[in-house]
Amino acid sequence: MQSAQAASFVSNHIDPIPTTLSTALHYLGLQDELTAYAVCPECDSIYRLDSEAPVPDKCSNRDSKGKVCSAPLFKQQHRGNRSWKKPIRRFTHQNLESWLSRFLNRPGIEDMLESTHLSNKGICTDVWGGSYLSAFPGSGQPSFFECPKDELRLGFLFYYDQFNYFMLKIAGKKRSSGLVMMVCLNLPPEVRYDLKNIYVTAMIPGPDEPNLDTINNFMRPIIDNLVEHYEPGVYISKTFNYPKGRRVRSVAPIHSLDLKAARPVAGIGGTSHSIFCSVCNARLSEIDQFDMSRFCARTLDNYQIGLRHWDQAKTKAEREMIWTDHAVRRSEWSRFSWWDPFTCPVIAPLHWTKNVLEKHICDNMGANSEFPADDGEAQPPPLKRPLTAVEVQWGFSAVLYSTEEDLIKTDLPEPLLRYICRKYRIYEAGLPKRRLIEDINLWRRRMGLVLADGTPRNNGQGDQVPINKAEFYLSRVKDSLLQLDSNSTIPALRGLCDKYSLPWNLNKKKETLMKRLVEYYHENVQVVVLEETKRPVKGKPLGREVIMEIKNDMQRTCLPSWIKAPPNVFASADYSKIGSEEWKTLGLITLPFTLIRIWSTSNQTLQKRLENLLHLSIAVRILSYQSLTDHDIRYFEVHYQAYLSDLKELYPYETVVPVQHLGLHIPQFMRKFGPPTRYSKNTCEMFIGMLEEISTNLRSGELEQTLHRELIMAANVKALLESSNFSDVLQPYAGIIGEFLQQRYPGSEQPSSQGWHTKRRGEAINIDPETYGMLSFWAKSNGTRPFTRHLHVCELLRRGNVVYQPFKTSRANSCIQFLRPGNTAAVPGRIEAILQEPNNAVQAPNLPRILVLARAFNPLSEQDAKNDPYHNNSIVGSQGFRIMRMFYDSVDVQQVYILEPKDIVSHVAICGFFDSERKMSAPCSVILDLDLKHTFVDT
Repeated sequence: MQSAQAASFVSNHIDPIPTTLSTALHYLGLQDELTAYAVCPECDSIYRLDSEAPVPDKCSNRDSKGKVCSAPLFKQQHRGNRSWKKPIRRFTHQNLESWLSRFLNRPGIEDMLESTHLSNKGICTDVWGGSYLSAFPGSGQPSFFECPKDELRLGFLFYYDQFNYFMLKIAGKKRSSGLVMMVCLNLPPEVRYDLKNIYVTAMIPGPDEPNLDTINNFMRPIIDNLVEHYEPGVYISKTFNYPKGRRVRSVAPIHSLDLKAARPVAGIGGTSHSIFCSVCNARLSEIDQFDMSRFCARTLDNYQIGLRHWDQAKTKAEREMIWTDHAVRRSEWSRFSWWDPFTCPVIAPLHWTKNVLEKHICDNMGANSEFPADDGEAQPPPLKRPLTAVEVQWGFSAVLYSTEEDLIKTDLPEPLLRYICRKYRIYEAGLPKRRLIEDINLWRRRMGLVLADGTPRNNGQGDQVPINKAEFYLSRVKDSLLQLDSNSTIPALRGLCDKYSLPWNLNKKKETLMKRLVEYYHENVQVVVLEETKRPVKGKPLGREVIMEIKNDMQRTCLPSWIKAPPNVFASADYSKIGSEEWKTLGLITLPFTLIRIWSTSNQTLQKRLENLLHLSIAVRILSYQSLTDHDIRYFEVHYQAYLSDLKELYPYETVVPVQHLGLHIPQFMRKFGPPTRYSKNTCEMFIGMLEEISTNLRSGELEQTLHRELIMAANVKALLESSNFSDVLQPYAGIIGEFLQQRYPGSEQPSSQGWHTKRRGEAINIDPETYGMLSFWAKSNGTRPFTRHLHVCELLRRGNVVYQPFKTSRANSCIQFLRPGNTAAVPGRIEAILQEPNNAVQAPNLPRILVLARAFNPLSEQDAKNDPYHNNSIVGSQGFRIMRMFYDSVDVQQVYILEPKDIVSHVAICGFFDSERKMSAPCSVILDLDLKHTFVDT
């Protein structure tokens, strides 16, 4: 009896207890309902699966000629004696009301949503400070976003992109699925893009992208839903702040999509259309014209005319004519009265940056390690003249057997020096002859060919160098002996006589030896021209020698963890593996580090190419700002226009592409929408990265539903675990849960909370008397409460995804620029320690204070500063943006600065300076300011 009761108890109470975390999450009800549609594999028509109307077995859609598609919508599935039909392709959509019902019942969400207001300040830090949302049309209101207190008005940022799920799964597979998601702009930027706050709207099935006609099929359910939410809105029956419910109206007025996706969704012509621009009426035939006064803005009146013609067209041929003439077609978004296809789809900053940098670096500058670096000409020959075998023999013998001083005196011809440099992979592009010899000598020391005193390690054949030199000039004799006479010695001429078995005696004069050798040489020796020096090679500005310098500098560069370092393959034929953020790093950091060093003293053309790149780099930098003023926007216009104005002169054989033209319109989007970083597309790319790591059955048409559910699950899990009810209970298991989330949803564990956070290293410790004395003096000087000697030593300090660490933990994350007490000028330095008070040392409402101990880098002496090409550069140096400068590789050991987190301005990027000419008195590094102008509001 007892046994039966025990078995019953186990069955009823013990067995249901989940034994895995994934099962537990299932029991927590974290999966939202999705509306599923069967999708025609031929024409992309969709059929709702849970509707009252039966779904046909075959597609009933008719084309423009009235022909029924008739493609099968289902396939038969079998298991044992059971069989059922299953959609061949499936489109899933999450209803906005369903998402809002969960979202608005999370504590604190409504408070954050309602803290966002329209702004008209001089410094714009978000889309709410731009002119567009302030004037966004509403029913009888100056702005849609001004509403009664108990009503909620939400604005969303719309994302859509295609991705190849198979790219990282099965080699050679090319399939395209679509992700549609929205970001609530009412949330503060620090938490806006966190996984738990994303509305994962829909997943579009593969295997192919929707075309211009069929994209509307997938947009239609989304727009049907949004139409209701815009007017009249929906009533959410219960929210956290309003237990009895509240009215919510929503709109998605800003779209951030790449060009390939944006134009079909908006219903306007793509970049290959003759009307290629989404903002003005420029034609492809005029794409190289950068004077915008030549063009007029595209207007809504003309757009509506084009739509009326489109709707009235009765045949496909008529619509094709309208498409050719107007570059517009009916879009589901045009159902909204506020829709403006020339404004709502912004020029997505992340993709524009990637595309314009890729175009300039790969095409214009020709980043390719397979070609030599050019000397500034568009397609110069590899050398000024072909080289003969005897000349090359002379050059290599000089490298092997000359002293450093003799190599300078040997006077090797410049073409020969460049040939030697290329053979030994020594950078030579645009460098003067003297520098080439110095670099060859440096290389010889590095390779051990010469000793510390400058003498060759193998000096047994030192007399061969003048003999080879004499033979080279002997091979060039035509009518006069002058060149041979001035470049040869009697011992060298006697050596040549020995080589060719010509008799000589001590009494023979130099002229007699020369005449005898010339006579024999012309009759018996054939001068061989090396074919490789005669054959023209297409040089590149970023050829192999420059690429080598760039890669060497990349190894000497320290970047903070929030910056993605570009891969070494950036100069290979395959650029597909380079992401948008990596291209940005190349343009903002990597190339300026190297090219300023090697091109600042080169010929005029290379200097102009450097200036051209830096103008583009500054424009991209401004596009990366977290806050904007009108002054910044004007600077973008100046630098981007300067970049374009020199393009055709510097790169006469390279085409101008639409993305370069579109950059001219970016300023108007910055004025309307604020900092482009607030509507960037990198969040969508991060999600796509997560999708590629989630396990599925790899069946295109089915995997999209799995991915959709998993993304929603990931968002809900993260929200649940960070809620106050769960976070305290689960704190002991935070590591296990974090590891699970990272494995199941890669990239989901990005920090998102506001404010400064630390990671402590063990228990609080008693700090040393010297440090305690500094802290006590600091507290007294600042009129704040004194510290105890018991403080936590922290491993890191974090704000969002930006991490600061002590120098001994991470050099890259320790290098910062900071404000010194009583000084408004930021200085670069490094973090030595991060300290924090224990929780029990403070009483509410006070929070444990965080202090950062830092030292400043030592500035250059007045003499060394004269040789700083970065500080002296007119664009990035002291006379320009003041973002690059050299410092010594040491810190001021006499001064420790005590900082609060708010005193940290930003990280800096550091590159060890390769002082090949030994101009500096001590080792130096180049410091690049990474301040993107965002001021945190302390919380």
